[in-house]
Amino acid sequence: MHSETRERVERIRAKALAGKASVSDLNAQITDAYVKQLLKLASNWFDDVEVFWIGTLQRDRMPPRSLAEESRWLDQAEFFLESIARPQLKAVQDMVAKFGPNLQSIG
Repeated sequence: MHSETRERVERIRAKALAGKASVSDLNAQITDAYVKQLLKLASNWFDDVEVFWIGTLQRDRMPPRSLAEESRWLDQAEFFLESIARPQLKAVQDMVAKFGPNLQSIG
């Protein structure tokens, strides 16, 4: 992996780990099963960023990836993080902010 890629990987990993920590904090506060399932989805997506996107990139490959290939791979990881995982977490955070940690889903 190129040094430029390592720096970017660490930034993405830090965001994913922060998201996982937020999921964990919210999960400890919430009792509603449906909302917990929404958090589980967010947690799985943060895991995907770390395990699939970053993990795959960190595995050695022959021939080695070019800097452009690594950059495209990280573009996809960031897209997934910013367009799927973090918005899912934010949706739950917004619900908790509006209705409190004891919110209950209907249906």
